[in-house]
Amino acid sequence: MKTTHEISIDLPRERVLELIMAPGNFAKWQPGVKTFQLLSGQQGYPGAKARVVIESHGMKFDMVETILERRLPDVYALRYEGKGVKNTVENRFFEEAPGRTRWVMTNTLEVGLMMKMAAPVINEIVGKQNADSMKSFKAFAERG
Repeated sequence: MKTTHEISIDLPRERVLELIMAPGNFAKWQPGVKTFQLLSGQQGYPGAKARVVIESHGMKFDMVETILERRLPDVYALRYEGKGVKNTVENRFFEEAPGRTRWVMTNTLEVGLMMKMAAPVINEIVGKQNADSMKSFKAFAERG
């Protein structure tokens, strides 16, 4: 299942990327993240792995995040894997106008056989979590 969300942020692309990539900022715009623990590699760079625990909409997700691609300022891609679920996230950043950035996030959700029945619910939760995170980031970033 594939979903795409996008949002415009009233900041230059370089500033958006600076804020989004700073690990110390995660808790400021991703309130559902309860644990973020680097397991291997250099955080934010291809091949890096981290354990991430997210609580969202009454559910708890324990996953391993793997950085797939970092081609900034254009693309930042990650994969999250948990029990029976794999979510590949591609973030693209566009300069809409001077001082304005459009962030487009595409999620590709794959579920194992045991999770097939729950796939629509999981996809809805992941989509809502991503849209909420993007709105939260916009508010955090524009607030300064």
